[in-house]
Amino acid sequence: MTLSTEALDYLSRGILSEIAAYIFYKTGAKNLDDKKLIDIMHHFADEERKHFLTLEHQYDQHVRSEKWVTYRDIMNKDGLPEIGEDMGERHVRRLSKVKDATDIMDILELALELEHDAYDLYKEGAEKADDADLRKTFEYLTQFELGHIKNVEQMMAEHKK
Repeated sequence: MTLSTEALDYLSRGILSEIAAYIFYKTGAKNLDDKKLIDIMHHFADEERKHFLTLEHQYDQHVRSEKWVTYRDIMNKDGLPEIGEDMGERHVRRLSKVKDATDIMDILELALELEHDAYDLYKEGAEKADDADLRKTFEYLTQFELGHIKNVEQMMAEHKK
């Protein structure tokens, strides 16, 4: 089944968003001293990598494009991919801020913003998806992002004490 241009756009935006989130969490973890928080950031990064692979699989099923092959190879290896201009101004701004952040609350506030953006993207994608499989993928990712939001909010509450 051929997806609409709008559906492919949501998949593409999701793919780029997950790569940017992966980079964000890996970079943020480098600025932390707390082992527990570092482990959580690495866990989030791994989940973002898995989300990327889910979206990339959906994209590939419908398009069979070579566009994402290099990203897939990079996301299956250690190290960080480069963040290009096509990632979007918000992700570039967040990445710049997280690189300079030394306070855990600054990192968590950026993470919360990141997760809310992802939630909104997938929720909107699910509402607009004509394809049942794609809608399920977006609904699945929406629930994951909601869990991430709750986790980040819980970490923020713990660190405010």
